[in-house]
Amino acid sequence: MQYHSTRNSSLLYPAEEILLAPAAQDGGCFVPQSMPRPMKDGDLASLAWLSHARRLTHLMGKFSCGPQFDELVGLTQSVFTKEAYGINTVPVAVREGLYYLGLCHGPTNSPDDFILPVLSGLGGGGESCWAAFLCRAAVWVSGYCEMVLRRHISFGSKIDVCAGSRRDYLAAALFARSLGLPVGKIIYTSEISAREISPGLERAFYMLSGGDCAIVAEAARTSKIPAGLITAIENSIVQVSSVPEASDISGDGGKLLIIE
Repeated sequence: MQYHSTRNSSLLYPAEEILLAPAAQDGGCFVPQSMPRPMKDGDLASLAWLSHARRLTHLMGKFSCGPQFDELVGLTQSVFTKEAYGINTVPVAVREGLYYLGLCHGPTNSPDDFILPVLSGLGGGGESCWAAFLCRAAVWVSGYCEMVLRRHISFGSKIDVCAGSRRDYLAAALFARSLGLPVGKIIYTSEISAREISPGLERAFYMLSGGDCAIVAEAARTSKIPAGLITAIENSIVQVSSVPEASDISGDGGKLLIIE
C-alpha cells in the first residue's frame, strides 16, 4: 500500500517511509492511497476476543506497515501488558448511562499512554504521524469491542461517540467509521475552524471531503473552511459546548462512548 499527502495525491510514498514521519513535504498529513475492505460483524467478532495489542497490530496489518510490521507486533505485545496497565485492553467505565474510554489508565496516567509507548519503542515519531493515528483509531475499535463483550451492545449495533475537544480522536473516529466500525453520531465539544489546522483536523477534513486533496489544500491555504466542506461537517459531526447527558442522546440504542 502506498500513501500520499492530504493536500496532494500525485506524490506516492511506501508505508515504511511514512510510518513515523511527522508530515509530508507540503505540510499535509500522510493518508493511504486506498482503503481496505470495511469490517463486517464477523471481523469485529474475531477482534472482540483479542487484547488491545492484538487489535492494534491487526489494524496496522491492514495498511502494509512494511518491514517495521514485525517489530510493531512484538513491540505492542511487550508494551500493552496486564502488568503495566492492570488490564489487557482499553477500559470502558459506565457512569450515569454513559460509557467512558479510560485513556488515563496506563502506567503514567496520561491520555497518551496508548500512543507514546509505541512511538518511543519504534525510535521516535511525533503525535501526528501515521503510527500514532492508527493507535488512536484502534482505541475506538477496542472501546466498541469492550462494550460488546460486556453485553452493553450486540455486534453490528451502532453507537454514538464523543471525542471531546480532541481533534486527533475526532479524525480517528471518522477513520474508524470508514473502516466499518458501526458509528452513528460523532460529537465534538469545540468549534471546528480552519484558522489553525492541526494534523487531526486536516485528516478529518480529508475524510469529510471524500478524499478531495484540493479542498484540504484550499483550507490550509486560506485558513477558511471551503463551502463544499461545510455541509459534510454539518451532516457528520454534532458540535456542542459540552459532553451531553445520557437523556440527550437519541438514535440506535442511545449508547454514547466518550473519550475521557
